[in-house]
Amino acid sequence: MKLHKICELFTQYEEEELKLLAEDIKTNGQLEPIWTYEDKILDGRNRFLACKLIGIEPRFKEYKGKDAMAFAISMNSLRRDLSPSQRAMIAADPGVISYYKEQAAKRRTANLPAQSGKVSALVENEVGDARDLAGAALKVNGRYVDFAMEIR
Repeated sequence: MKLHKICELFTQYEEEELKLLAEDIKTNGQLEPIWTYEDKILDGRNRFLACKLIGIEPRFKEYKGKDAMAFAISMNSLRRDLSPSQRAMIAADPGVISYYKEQAAKRRTANLPAQSGKVSALVENEVGDARDLAGAALKVNGRYVDFAMEIR
């Protein structure tokens, strides 16, 4: 099964970690489903690979919410042992920044007075707002995301 581009934001386990997960699934069963979205894996690539490694048919569940990015970040960013640097690099991903630019624009649109009609205010601080929203979602400071964006 193919990976959704959102799933690719998060790293795949190394071979040893994958073996440990496979052994855990063999012992305790697959406790969390593999989440799919648009017929691709949204969350659970490592569970999928671990199930295949030990010959167990994986259990899937389709994500039917409205915010696949927020869902995947919530499922992965804090449950994994990601360092702040790793979380900042995920937040700095162009796809994540683009997503949060849209979120920032929606927030600003909702806060504009109905009679103003000034769209230019929507893009005034687009990158900063997106950086801060992405940082907050991944539990890192927006300035740290700036550094990660420079590294990328």
